[in-house]
Amino acid sequence: MKKIEGILLDVDDCIAPAYWDILEENIKKINEILDNGIKIWILSNGQNIEERINKIQERVWNRLEICNTWTKPNPETFLKACEQLNIAPENVLLVWDDNLNRWLSSPKR
Repeated sequence: MKKIEGILLDVDDCIAPAYWDILEENIKKINEILDNGIKIWILSNGQNIEERINKIQERVWNRLEICNTWTKPNPETFLKACEQLNIAPENVLLVWDDNLNRWLSSPKR
């Protein structure tokens, strides 16, 4: 049986609306997850992401790992993050938005 020990978490359209601040209910959930000993690595290539991640870090007592440029899904980046978190890949959950589906469903297309 696998056990989730880490989460690779995208910001835009996952824990925050695109290019906006993280939702309060997601800050609470992130704190709960961190309090349970699960590591969280923020992976994002969004606009103004450093400033936005700093705001998140302040609210979770600087307990997040950060990688602010990432192309997803990228197996090499995933494996590198797992290695840096010191967690086997099968015990890491990846949560990210699907840009292709977002683009295909866009009414502006």
